Amino acid sequence: MTFEQLLYIIAFRFKETHRYGIGKTRLIKLAYLADVFHTRLTRERLTNVPWIFWHYGPYVAEYPEILASPAFIIEDSGEHEHILPGTDWDIPKPSHEEELSISRAMKLADEDFNELLDFVYF
Repeated sequence: MTFEQLLYIIAFRFKETHRYGIGKTRLIKLAYLADVFHTRLTRERLTNVPWIFWHYGPYVAEYPEILASPAFIIEDSGEHEHILPGTDWDIPKPSHEEELSISRAMKLADEDFNELLDFVYF
């Protein structure tokens, strides 16, 4: 699975549940957790993206460029940017193990933002 596909699946599921877009930071942290959960489950990475630790947490250098692709719509409310899935992109079908990993990460999507960051960082 590509990193872009993982981000799309998370953004799509968040939008389906909440009816609004996911924040940029929450999106990348959930993607990181899905990758971690998949590695724990299968001993293989979910994506081949090179994670770096930047400003105390996991980040992907290409993240802004990926979000600028047609797969995503960025809504800027003035205070925050929210990411929505693009309308002309097919949702990739995850394997069973990928689904387990993504679903486990999505269970944390509604956590208080600071609690989510603490979970990711520590």
